[in-house]
Amino acid sequence: MNTLNFQILDSNNELVKLINENKDNNTNIALLIDKSGITGNDSREFFSFVKTQYNDIKIYGDYSKVSYYNFNSIIMSLGTFVVLSVALPIFLNLISNFLQKKMDNLNEDDVELRVSILHKKPDGEIEEINISGKGSDVLLAIGKIKNGK
Repeated sequence: MNTLNFQILDSNNELVKLINENKDNNTNIALLIDKSGITGNDSREFFSFVKTQYNDIKIYGDYSKVSYYNFNSIIMSLGTFVVLSVALPIFLNLISNFLQKKMDNLNEDDVELRVSILHKKPDGEIEEINISGKGSDVLLAIGKIKNGK
């Protein structure tokens, strides 16, 4: 099942509160660890990949006791990231590059990717973008987002 959905989050949302708690931490991209302390196993590899390509990435939340879940080698769950408007195109390119490298390394087009992006707009409004689906569909969805939906 392929999904691409957008939703404006209100100020009572746990992840919005986590972002606001870290607002002095001036970063364009951050991995969010909510109070459950659970994120996708592939988020570690993706975080490391992003750090090699982009120097302004942080972690918001308590990462000292994180639990990682793993589906299998074909389903990649990258976790939840907050991305400021200025960095959204860069972050989408990083996801595309990471996904394409995974598909090439596995010699497999049937890779599924799941990621949530909390996009912080210039007006302070936070939009949640959930992307999941087969690799080729995710690449198309990313193209739609970059072109204004």
